[in-house]
Amino acid sequence: MGDRIDSFVDEAGDPTLFDRRHGSGVIVSKEGCSKFFIIGKLEVGDPARLSAELTKLRFALLADPYFAGVPSFKPGRKRMALGFHAKDDVPEVRYAVFKLLAERKDDLRFHAVVADKTVTAAQEIEKRRLDPKARYQKNSLYDDLIRQLYRKFHRIADEYHVCIARREKHARNRAVREALEHAENDFERSFGFRRGAWRGEVSDPRAAVCLQATDYFLWTVYRFYERHEAHFMDVLWPQIGEIHDLYLGGGTGTFFRGEMTSMTYQAASGAGAAHMRELAAQMAAVGEAVRAPLADPASSALAVDRSVRDALADDAFPRDRFGAPFAASLLPWIDRPLDGGRSREEGKAFEEGNNILGNEPPLPIDGACVRVGSMRCHAQACTIKLREDRPIDEIEALIDGVHDWMRVVENTPEATLAELTPAAVSGRLEVAVRRIRKLRMGGKYLTAFTVGDRILWGAAEPLRPMLGLLRSCCGEAAHPARAEAA
Repeated sequence: MGDRIDSFVDEAGDPTLFDRRHGSGVIVSKEGCSKFFIIGKLEVGDPARLSAELTKLRFALLADPYFAGVPSFKPGRKRMALGFHAKDDVPEVRYAVFKLLAERKDDLRFHAVVADKTVTAAQEIEKRRLDPKARYQKNSLYDDLIRQLYRKFHRIADEYHVCIARREKHARNRAVREALEHAENDFERSFGFRRGAWRGEVSDPRAAVCLQATDYFLWTVYRFYERHEAHFMDVLWPQIGEIHDLYLGGGTGTFFRGEMTSMTYQAASGAGAAHMRELAAQMAAVGEAVRAPLADPASSALAVDRSVRDALADDAFPRDRFGAPFAASLLPWIDRPLDGGRSREEGKAFEEGNNILGNEPPLPIDGACVRVGSMRCHAQACTIKLREDRPIDEIEALIDGVHDWMRVVENTPEATLAELTPAAVSGRLEVAVRRIRKLRMGGKYLTAFTVGDRILWGAAEPLRPMLGLLRSCCGEAAHPARAEAA
């Protein structure tokens, strides 16, 4: 478990929907009113180092004669003299800041939630139609976006330090703090436990310099949404963990194309302790059946196979729990049948995967679930269609950084057999991932294999990191205009 996660929270756009001077008239997208409202958090591995590097860069730029006549560099303007601000910085300054941030790619991870205010306004108008006394509260939008931002299972730590950019109105600062508590309550309801201790503070970008980096990430996403400018996004893309668009739906809104299969190979422990004992009993019965032919060096492999088949077909073979021979075999059906020819376990991949990610509407996750002769470790083979062709090393780096227990195994026969099997993973918290490669169907098609201890993690965890990968790297297209470009 990581010791501490520092995140720096700010916003882009504004939550205003209606013109007070003209009753309930919607002013979204009109001059002075943004179309989108975005809240983002930047997780920083070493805040002190990033703060020092940004401050050093700012002083170097201020001392550069090239910028001597630039108005924003003058102390009286309270711009560059006090800190970086992407909206106001000149292009040369932006280039230098983007370069610095891109070089810190292993230390920074950005997540954002985006609300299209035209949709929010339409929802509020409908609420008022149903209840004439209903009135839009800006803080409710803050609450919704912050809860979406922090309710997800991004990373686990002992401590969470959250620094929130100070707003002019104290009520808005309070709203963000209350939303953090709501988000933690949402997390506890979803996963059954609370995360580590939280400490929040409200600060100014001049004092909490890392907020200036958050501003650059937010400005990048904001320009992408408001102006469809993608080149800034391309620079910081390796450090963007998730952009969740509330109103484009689960798949599109989280950069997921919505095409994935998961073939799971589930251990006896998933059925319970009694089933684990029966698997061991079946193994013992098979072992006893082949004792004689194995002891005879002259016996053939066919004789050994015949002894195994006879043992499995014997009425005395233990099968009360599984209902069929399991040792030296497998069971391609788990739990009761559902509509569409699926088993209950195959239905759970869809339900639990979407519940973990908080998707509404849900993503169409599907596949086959098979019970195999592993005692306690589940495994799965995923096939994922990415929105665009991404390099394997970039995908591996994203998976490896999901959390401290995620381990990408070297893609060699020796490492795979030594580290990517139930025997190797059993009793360990690490979730092993490998066989990550592109399929012959095209560069957008990715496959991977994962193994995790079901008793330590539960059934859903080996699937969750792969779904986290989808949200991080399955495409650049969160907005319809971007989707067309991709």
